[in-house]
Amino acid sequence: MTVKKLVEWSVVWLFILFALPASGQDEAKLYERECAGCHKLPLLVQRNWDAKRWQETITRMHQYGATIPQKDIERLAIYLAGAAREKGQRAVAYVADEDLNEVLVIEVDGGKLLSRIPVGKAPHGIAITPDGSRAYVANMGTHDVSVIDLAANRVIATIPTGPNAHEVAITPDGRFVYVTNHSQGSVSAIEVATNRVISAIPVGQTPHDPAIGPDGKSLWVSNMDSNDISIISVSAQKLIGRISLKSSPHGVQVAPDGKLVWVTLLHLDTVVAVDTATRKVVAEVKVGMEPYYLVVDSRSVWVSNQASDSVSVIDAATKKLVTSIPVGQEPHGLAFTPDGRYLWVAHRRQGMISIISVEKRAVVAEVKLGKRPHKLGITLRPKEAIVKK
Repeated sequence: MTVKKLVEWSVVWLFILFALPASGQDEAKLYERECAGCHKLPLLVQRNWDAKRWQETITRMHQYGATIPQKDIERLAIYLAGAAREKGQRAVAYVADEDLNEVLVIEVDGGKLLSRIPVGKAPHGIAITPDGSRAYVANMGTHDVSVIDLAANRVIATIPTGPNAHEVAITPDGRFVYVTNHSQGSVSAIEVATNRVISAIPVGQTPHDPAIGPDGKSLWVSNMDSNDISIISVSAQKLIGRISLKSSPHGVQVAPDGKLVWVTLLHLDTVVAVDTATRKVVAEVKVGMEPYYLVVDSRSVWVSNQASDSVSVIDAATKKLVTSIPVGQEPHGLAFTPDGRYLWVAHRRQGMISIISVEKRAVVAEVKLGKRPHKLGITLRPKEAIVKK
């Protein structure tokens, strides 16, 4: 080939190379244009979803006014699915053990114990900030909340709340933590920036579980002995309503689209769905005995039944019971892995975690740990994060 021809072909190839889209850069720009205003990348990659689940989630945003073309949705889904892998993260579970007075740190892939973190007495509820940097643990026996720095796996603050601090919920923007005070009929509102209680909000009798909607505007609290749920305005930090139910509301969760609140009625072996707009019960579903807690994804409601040693699955669309999965003794806390493929179930009596395949709707593994695991949270942590035994 002559020098002239070589130069001509070089020019052609340079033109082709520069004409091809730099896909990684283009997807990053697409994310900045369509998503970054409301959704920060470090928080999104905490979910560790695959491209299919991201595509379904982004598509659903059209009901909220999004106008992203389908071809761009597919590109965004692939980009977000790869973001967590590129950061070299691993899923880690944080399990509150009531008898050990510790939070046990477990590697999700393999079930290895990574660390034991001493907290207050009888830790009951636990929640992790959306950015995965801290965990807030409600301690029933010491009536306070332990704040754990998840990078160092140690308590960095202890916040006095109310009698029998029970369960925890954190707003989607990570600004506020809410703790139910089981023996006082109140909820403590904690400001994350200062780790101090900024308000004690009266609710019903024996408040148990708190849950916050995806828009972060409202907190829903189950009140076991007044047979109702309270609604708290996050912006005003005050009670704005109460909804009467038949009996013993215990676990509560808001659906991903914010349209329904799902509540377990402990002594009626029933789960109810409450319409958030009308504040009316729109469905009742019989499940196992003594339904305790629940978690909700876009397709299903998963319910731990402590007296029948099972997890019930409700179809979120039809509001019908699909199946009940046998698990270990006294299932309590539930948490999805960040990729949404597995559900971890803590068994308070056995010192064990059952791992359910969401796709197969069956237990596929068990992890032995602790003495009395109650609630748990799962998040992504850098693989090189410091752990201490």
